[in-house]
Amino acid sequence: METHNIFGFIHINSVYRFKTSSGSGLGFFFKPLNPDFPLFIVSFSQSHKYSHNIPAIIKFIHFNHEFPIGNILETFDTSSLYSFYAKFYNIFPQRFKPLLNSETYFSYLQNSDRELVSNIISIDPFNCIDIDDALSIFDDKIQIHITDLPFLLEFFNLSHLIYYDLFSSIYLPNSTIHMLPSQLVKFSSLIQNEWKPLLTIEINFNTFETRIFKSKGKIKKNYSYDTFDASFTNPKL
Repeated sequence: METHNIFGFIHINSVYRFKTSSGSGLGFFFKPLNPDFPLFIVSFSQSHKYSHNIPAIIKFIHFNHEFPIGNILETFDTSSLYSFYAKFYNIFPQRFKPLLNSETYFSYLQNSDRELVSNIISIDPFNCIDIDDALSIFDDKIQIHITDLPFLLEFFNLSHLIYYDLFSSIYLPNSTIHMLPSQLVKFSSLIQNEWKPLLTIEINFNTFETRIFKSKGKIKKNYSYDTFDASFTNPKL
């Protein structure tokens, strides 16, 4: 097994006794976040201070008869969200900072057989850069759009990111740690005047029939909450 650093959680309620050259040892299960790695056993003398699993980085030492043994390099205080998540996002720099080919992507998207949608607007907090939903309003129907993230992950060969349990961006008082790699955010965010792959649900006002389909479209306008309200009194906004 390679000896690079491994990120995961120490399960402090999983006491494990194993044989050592001097008798027996007491350890805890360490579950890596990357499912390609097996369970480890680690020694953790500070377990009595905690009532929850502990995020940590370990390094592989050797195998015993049942499990690989790891050495704890660093643990994290989960109250310090920024350092915890920032550290996590930098453990696999090659995987989280992919080289994306924008020309190939936009050409493929515009020539794809996805259904074309129009009049797409978004409404989000001021200066939002990870816009993932939008809508189109017509006389007889409304279309609600979200970014087709599975398509992007597959297109850029980044499907392995689903194994990292990244389910939300982290919004801190003075900064944001994005769920996705920064290069992928610009392709997935529904930015004004850019073409995007979408998943769309359409609701017909007259029949109340709905349909869901893969679509593509150029974002017409990004509104903040304030500018959207103002647009009702000033249509030029």
